[in-house]
Amino acid sequence: AWKQSGVVVYKVWDSSGDDRSCPFCRAMHGKRVGIDGDFIQKGETLTIGDASIELDYETIAHPPLHPNCRCAIVPVIKE
Repeated sequence: AWKQSGVVVYKVWDSSGDDRSCPFCRAMHGKRVGIDGDFIQKGETLTIGDASIELDYETIAHPPLHPNCRCAIVPVIKE
């Protein structure tokens, strides 16, 4: 629907930002990609400090990043 609208140009990862958010989701917060873009490619590893998550199960085009993920994506509209 966003693509069909013709006015959405980007999608932005939005984590809840509270203390229950995992460090991986907090790191993704604010990441922007094109409407057809992917946030993380299959096989990439996301490392935050000394913790890592290997994303070898699929390309991540939108949340969830993991089970019980509370993230969402937000559209960015043409001005």
